[in-house]
Amino acid sequence: MSSRTLSSTTLSYFLYSKLAGTAVAPPGLAQAVATVALKPSLAAMGTAQMAEQIAYHMVVVQAKWVATSLAAALLLCVGGGAAVFSALGQDHSHPQHPVQRDVENR
Repeated sequence: MSSRTLSSTTLSYFLYSKLAGTAVAPPGLAQAVATVALKPSLAAMGTAQMAEQIAYHMVVVQAKWVATSLAAALLLCVGGGAAVFSALGQDHSHPQHPVQRDVENR
């Protein structure tokens, strides 16, 4: 085995261990991976379905990542804007009392 390729058993074991621990994986996908790991001759039968499920899972994860990034950016912009508005909106000079002038003594 070269350093750049993995055997199908190693890859199947890795996928099974990852999919068995996640609640998002479709039911039965982990079992299908385990079946293929134990009987590689059955791999051709479920490969297309498994590939579709993995691709769908990857799209869902990417969509969640994009949504989370956009939400974080929005919160950062709103928080920064509120901080700038608050800093610029406050009058930092001390209030001056009106000077009373004696109009008769000029």
